[in-house]
Amino acid sequence: MAFKIIPKIKADKLQDRSLDIKMMDKYYKAVQKVIIQKTSPEVPTDYYWCNDYAEGDSVFVFGTHNPTFKKVFKETAKGQHGFEKTNISIGECFALKENEQLILCVRHNATQSKGKTAELLRAFKKLLRKQFKGFADVRLIEGALVADADGKGHTEVEPEPTTTASSTTATGGVDVPPVVSREEIEKRGKQLQEGIKKLKNDVVPRFKKNETGKQDAAFVQALRKAASVWLAKLAQADSDTASKASDQQEKLQRVLPQWQDLENRIANNKTKSDSRKARRATVKEMNQKRKRIKQLLKKVDLKAFS
Repeated sequence: MAFKIIPKIKADKLQDRSLDIKMMDKYYKAVQKVIIQKTSPEVPTDYYWCNDYAEGDSVFVFGTHNPTFKKVFKETAKGQHGFEKTNISIGECFALKENEQLILCVRHNATQSKGKTAELLRAFKKLLRKQFKGFADVRLIEGALVADADGKGHTEVEPEPTTTASSTTATGGVDVPPVVSREEIEKRGKQLQEGIKKLKNDVVPRFKKNETGKQDAAFVQALRKAASVWLAKLAQADSDTASKASDQQEKLQRVLPQWQDLENRIANNKTKSDSRKARRATVKEMNQKRKRIKQLLKKVDLKAFS
């Protein structure tokens, strides 16, 4: 979860088209900063777009869709409450740094909504010109989002099953011969499985007992990077290898945001030792105050007040 939808935006107001359009300008400028700071190829956030929401204006809502919003978004995407199916797009987006510039990457979910991607792209570009000026460009991503953890901000797209010996990049759609062998994919996959096994059998149980520390956070971070590298390399393998690894690919794409959350929670969590020290310090302070109160009471003649 990258971030939540702000409380000022209400699902019921969106549904009955009573959302304050004038407020949305300030909202877009504020949410742009959050998207830049909190999203990445590994941690995208949800978006909802409605074209021709009010008097020709479109509306974007960014942030994780909780059950209340999901219900309204799903219903409007089905053409309920007076909305047109083709005016609704539901999907994911994230900030990508590429060649020292920020790109807003967007993936429309065609299974959840039927919005026209050409109209969606035009709406996003208009948003960039007016409110999202921190982004240099917007890019529509088709297929699975795959991030290369080489620190250069390079993003690959999962090849289509019909592609024979090529992979497709998110930037140009140019076919490139496969450069990663099946052996390398399998070798890295086995290493990744070992790391996942340690995560499940060692790190997670100790996290639940509040026994993890900085080294565990570093391990989860390394595991995330290894998974991202594996996914990026899979995008450069032949179609047979990619097809056979598709189940593992989907699982990794689902759990990467969860691993990010786990890493943050471990890094910000105090161990039992830290908690015991804090409790001892609190008890010591309370005992000192109690002792001082007793000393003061001895000096006070309580009988005089009876």
